[in-house]
Order: sequence, then C-alpha cells, then structure tokens
Amino acid sequence: NVITPSDDQSGNNRFTVAIPPGCEAKILQMNLRIYNRWGMLVHESKDADQPGWNGEYKGTPAPADTYTWQAVYRISLSGRTIERSFSRSGMFTLIR
Repeated sequence: NVITPSDDQSGNNRFTVAIPPGCEAKILQMNLRIYNRWGMLVHESKDADQPGWNGEYKGTPAPADTYTWQAVYRISLSGRTIERSFSRSGMFTLIR
C-alpha cells in the first residue's frame, strides 16, 4: 500500500484499483476518490480506463503522506454484467 510517483522504474508510481492477473472480471464503471489526511478530495476519476492517481494535486506533487481511497464500481464477470455497485476503501502511503 505504498506508491512512489517519482520512481518511474518501480512500476508502483500510480495508485489504481487493479484486478488480479487471471481473474475474469472487468471493471465497467468506476468512481475513484482519493482524500488527504484532513478529508480534502485530492483526486477523483470517473473513467474506468484511467491509469490511476499519479500523486499530483492541481498539477503540483502532493506531499508524502498517508491518503485514503474509496472506489465504487460495477464489473463484468465472464461477460455477464453484475447489476450491483461494489464499494471498497482503504489507505495507502505516498513516498517521495
């Protein structure tokens, strides 16, 4: 649960919701929100194909800190759309 936006070689330079390899699920719709420790929204994406948060807020690198995330999404499993919203949340650390 750590991202390092300044390290392009780590492969861990963005925060995103990922589906494990080999899983037949596909994200159809997603609303991803990321908040700083004071509850201020620093990132929101409603695009399921977006690669995630790059650690910037309004074009400036966000400070190293702990952030909270929330994702609400719909998935397709083996080609069948599940008509229910799923919600997950958690925390991660941004390191510079």
